Amino acid sequence: MRHDPILKQLVSLNVLLVEDDPDDAMLLGVLLEELPGNPFQVRRATTLERALDLIAVERPDVILLDLDLPDTSGLRSVESLHAAWPELPIVVLTASDDDRLAIGAVRAGAQDYLVKGRVDSWGLGRALRHSLERHRLMAELDESRRQERHRATHDPLTGLPNRALFFDRLNHAIDHGMRRRELLAVVYLDLDGFKPVNDRLGHGVGDQVLTQTAARLSLVVRRSDTIARLGGDEFGVLFERLPDRATAVALMDGLQTALRDPIIVGPHSCQLSLSAGLALYPDDGTNADALISFADEQMYLQKLGLRPSDDRMLRIV
Repeated sequence: MRHDPILKQLVSLNVLLVEDDPDDAMLLGVLLEELPGNPFQVRRATTLERALDLIAVERPDVILLDLDLPDTSGLRSVESLHAAWPELPIVVLTASDDDRLAIGAVRAGAQDYLVKGRVDSWGLGRALRHSLERHRLMAELDESRRQERHRATHDPLTGLPNRALFFDRLNHAIDHGMRRRELLAVVYLDLDGFKPVNDRLGHGVGDQVLTQTAARLSLVVRRSDTIARLGGDEFGVLFERLPDRATAVALMDGLQTALRDPIIVGPHSCQLSLSAGLALYPDDGTNADALISFADEQMYLQKLGLRPSDDRMLRIV
């Protein structure tokens, strides 16, 4: 009998065997016991329901799954397990030597497909090991892709959605608002007094001020709202499903209270404020560009009318 040297080097793995036939289960157990070093510890479930219960408690390393079970059959078995526990690798074991079924099982979430009676001890152990490694590599690839998508749609400094994602969500919100005849609001925010922070204290402190501002704004918006960094010291907020303009104004006022207390960065205490402009769909615009432009204009008007002198706007201790 051949032996995979990798099997001798790796620690024992916990295998959940989902198999209702006692003869098949005994044979598989014997095959795994023949491997040197006892690399697999096997626990058995005879139904999919029992398997799901055991997984929740014991979290096996890999699942060896028979497709024909008392409470489910075929690819539904794989789909159910993968949907419930996508982080666990699945090796399918069946009596059917069907290429279409094998491909379907892999597409449904399995890592490998073995035919009963055509696999020896070495092949079974190798399939289980390799399924775990393939699953790990696929998980790493998925995570890498997720991070890449996140970098493309989020601001690297604050972690907030960036301008592109904000416009995308705003366009979707406008479509929903049009169909449902609902109001939505865009608030354009500018951080007053931020330039003196960068000039006097440096960009490192300025970055921390922006990060803390983003964190405070995130605390005062609703979970259903979207807050984004649009660029520099400018932020945008999308409020959906509003009953009236008064509610939008109240929500905007709540944003401006986020900087009521000074921002502390090391030994420095920075008292800043926010200028804000509001645009309501459909009253102030019926597309994303129009709403952003109107809110930006309103923010600028507020800045001109209410903005104090630089000394009052920024106090650095």
